[in-house]
Amino acid sequence: MRKKSSNRPSLSAMTEHVERLCRNADIIWRPWLQRVDRAYCLRLVDCELFDISREIVTAPIHSVFSYATALHEIGHYLSRYQRSKNSVTRERWAWSWGRANALVWTEAMERYAVRALARCEKLERRRHKTGRRSAAGR
Repeated sequence: MRKKSSNRPSLSAMTEHVERLCRNADIIWRPWLQRVDRAYCLRLVDCELFDISREIVTAPIHSVFSYATALHEIGHYLSRYQRSKNSVTRERWAWSWGRANALVWTEAMERYAVRALARCEKLERRRHKTGRRSAAGR
């Protein structure tokens, strides 16, 4: 994990970084959500299968949390194992990609990512117990 930096990039620098990453990877970014925890992307396999544009929907960059979330969503297209049927595998690698490609990664961002991944793992365990497959793993 990167050390906390007293010269953290500005919100506009983080926004420009996300815009540049999306532009370079041909990803449409729609920063129109009100809540950071509602972010999503179209699944890579669906984009490939139906020949549709890669797209992420997030909140605008108003904090390091919305920045981390946007990077995570980009990671769903640019990181390894995004074609895995295991949603936890996809989530882990998307967070790892976001962490590795961030301009800054703070301790607070790390705690946020760890909590998000823990929620995903809990949901997956619950689905496994009930015999249901995740919507993303179909």
